[in-house]
Amino acid sequence: MKFNPSKCKILCISNKRSPSVKKYTFCGVELEQVDNITYLGITLTSKLKWDQHVSTVSSKASQVLGVVWRNLHNCPSSVREMAYKTLVHPTLKYASATWDPHYEKDIQKLERVQRKAARFCAGNYNPYANVT
Repeated sequence: MKFNPSKCKILCISNKRSPSVKKYTFCGVELEQVDNITYLGITLTSKLKWDQHVSTVSSKASQVLGVVWRNLHNCPSSVREMAYKTLVHPTLKYASATWDPHYEKDIQKLERVQRKAARFCAGNYNPYANVT
């Protein structure tokens, strides 16, 4: 098996304000230490906080909802609901058993996308309106 050391990173998990920095080499290449990394679609941080992952997921789901709205806003609500369940909802729920949010701010970010989707499926969603 061949490894590509340029794709390998180090994620030091610690609650310390300034964790110790150690140099690791792999296949003769010094590995880069990072504060966060995405693995299998889940963003892991050095503090094991989920706020960055929740922000990424809610942003991606909101973008997909916008694409669906631009293409299906004139369709019947059953088609819009099916598009939501097929494209947006899985983005919000992917691996949620792992990163299930418990902070109110993270829950609100996800709920904001859910409310937009509910208005979209009901037929009264305007992405240009500033409603939360």
